[in-house]
Amino acid sequence: ISLAQRLPCSRQSRRAQCDGWCAAGIRGGLAGGSAAARRPLGLDSGTATTRAPLSRPRPTNAAPSTCPSLPQAPPPLPPPLPLPAPRQVARAPMLPRHDRQPQRGSIATWLDALRPAPPHAALLHIGTNDLTKRVLREGVSVASVASNVRSILRRLCRSAPQATVLLALPIPHCRGGEAAQRRRRGVEADYHARLEGIAARLRRKPPTACPVARLRVVNMSTAVTCRMLIDGIHPDRRGAAHMAAAWMEGMRTDGLLGGG
Repeated sequence: ISLAQRLPCSRQSRRAQCDGWCAAGIRGGLAGGSAAARRPLGLDSGTATTRAPLSRPRPTNAAPSTCPSLPQAPPPLPPPLPLPAPRQVARAPMLPRHDRQPQRGSIATWLDALRPAPPHAALLHIGTNDLTKRVLREGVSVASVASNVRSILRRLCRSAPQATVLLALPIPHCRGGEAAQRRRRGVEADYHARLEGIAARLRRKPPTACPVARLRVVNMSTAVTCRMLIDGIHPDRRGAAHMAAAWMEGMRTDGLLGGG
């Protein structure tokens, strides 16, 4: 094993020591230093324990050290930028655990909770589940479902007397066979007629809490067709876009959005 092979620069060595060994030991021996420095160690001297004395001549005009530099510590990371304060958005109070689906709680409680922050407009698309579960399955009359909607409108009037209310004639329900669909269309037509009658009576004789009734009917049943439903009940993207356009037109007609 030669001196150059026996004297590698160790990563654990100090930099000054590493440069000294490389310049004095390896380069000096290989570039014309003493014979002892160039002589192999141990294997050609007769015994494995005999070692030649190490000569460390100081070379003149030595080339710059090519020893690998020791790993340097990475520079410290800059301090994190301060995060902006969370934006506070005013929200109407909701029922606990029902922020997104208040209908799963008490509608009366939810409507009463609107009083501290009454809305400027209320969009009601209501009655689809009652027609399916109560009218078609349980045999409850359509008039009973419409009466519940009238009660909701009156309570909404007390909670937000200045709000404009847009009452939708719901989108069609398109599940079931041909016979089920014919029966469903008849129930929906009855329900829509009753909603329009309720709206006309409330506009003609507003409740005491709403001296100026702002109630409009939006016909969603013609804005969305069965081909715009993703599962026969809920609108797909195209159906949702048609519903949004119908809502916008209703608010624009009432002057909520101006002329634009």
